[in-house]
Amino acid sequence: KIIRGISNAAGEIGHTIFEPNGRTCVCGRNGCLATYLTESGLVDICQEAGYNVKNMHEIMDLYFKKEPWAVKKIEEFVGSISILLCNMIYTYNTKFVLVGGSIISDYPIVYDLAYEKLKDMIHDNLYLDVIIKSSTQRKDSVLGAAYVAQNEYISELIKNHGEGIG
Repeated sequence: KIIRGISNAAGEIGHTIFEPNGRTCVCGRNGCLATYLTESGLVDICQEAGYNVKNMHEIMDLYFKKEPWAVKKIEEFVGSISILLCNMIYTYNTKFVLVGGSIISDYPIVYDLAYEKLKDMIHDNLYLDVIIKSSTQRKDSVLGAAYVAQNEYISELIKNHGEGIG
């Protein structure tokens, strides 16, 4: 069952406060998750720290080249994703979590690293019970997680039980 909430906004985490009194968001509030755990957020954070990068590709390229500051920023970024996943699992106690967006589809290592860190943050029973998947759809955040989850669920139904549907 997809949890939608009374305003269809359940799971809309981009504008939850991630850092009190933090960076200013396009919504006008300060500290929204969207200003930290997005490509533009990470690029801005790196630029504010004095690093001359224009996009996620440059940051990841430096990460793979083991540039110390890029490794540190990606490790912090991945750690924050892991904390977010942990909090969502404890809050919603759901069977499925779909992680998507352009960073996850373009740089699967980010998902892999976050998933590994999550193991140390969550109780074993929850970790073993939840199914966490990454999506390859680049525009998941635009389409909405509920749509993507529903689409994946229906695809699995058809794949596993297709002959009885129709």
